[in-house]
Amino acid sequence: MQYFQDDYSLAILYDLWGIIEDSTNPEIIENQIEILHKALSYAQRANHTGLTGLIEYHLIYRYDDLNQPIHALDLIESCKNHLQKAGAYRRILEMQLTEGVLYKKLRIYSKAMSIYENLSTNKDQVMGNRIKTSLYTNLSWCLFMQEKDEQALAYAMQALSLGSTFPDVYIVLVFSNYRLRQFDLARQYATEFLEKNFEEKRAVLIGLFMKLVLAVLNQEPDIASLSYEITALLPDFRAVELEIPFYSLLTDYYKSKNDFSGALDAQDKLVSYLKFDFNFH
Repeated sequence: MQYFQDDYSLAILYDLWGIIEDSTNPEIIENQIEILHKALSYAQRANHTGLTGLIEYHLIYRYDDLNQPIHALDLIESCKNHLQKAGAYRRILEMQLTEGVLYKKLRIYSKAMSIYENLSTNKDQVMGNRIKTSLYTNLSWCLFMQEKDEQALAYAMQALSLGSTFPDVYIVLVFSNYRLRQFDLARQYATEFLEKNFEEKRAVLIGLFMKLVLAVLNQEPDIASLSYEITALLPDFRAVELEIPFYSLLTDYYKSKNDFSGALDAQDKLVSYLKFDFNFH
């Protein structure tokens, strides 16, 4: 540490320390946030606008990792202003996209949609497929959660055409087609998902859901084991937000089997999720 005595160097050192490891462990992320706040204080003392904006940028992502979107949003405007002054226009675009994601997590879909639509009307500024793909993916999910399935599918297809490798896109492609009673397309995309090799851990849960969709479409007599597997994984993958399509699918299946006890149980779980977990997880 004696080699890094000035505020600027210490800011860089602590910033690197705070971002060097990606983790899902809340304790590790909380420690990283503390380290990044130290970095931020040094950058502010050094009066370095660009570095201050960069550290705020990293803090926003760490708060998002900790599922604290309100704390992340508190830093957005300051971060955008510092990045603007530093001329970091690419990062500003990414920060606008992140701002939409944070509002989406808070279920303030009108605000999220406004941000995404503003970005989508300025395509010349949105450079590169990565940002466009993320933009269309997030637009499709906002619309999907509002049951605007035709629009959701249009954006999901755009994301896919740009090479999206985010597995959640297939939840939209499958379940929006299912809700529109376009069962052949739902079956096609569920099968397509299962034939792909996604690297994300969340793809395991989504893959089980795709198997469940196919089982329901094929009117298989017993889906209990698949249902139990998915239910067991839901607490570990809350960010996927699979509960609404999952419980809705179970309700439809049990109704089709005249199993009204099973249908009511699935409906009760959906209502409980919408009333409690949906707003606070």
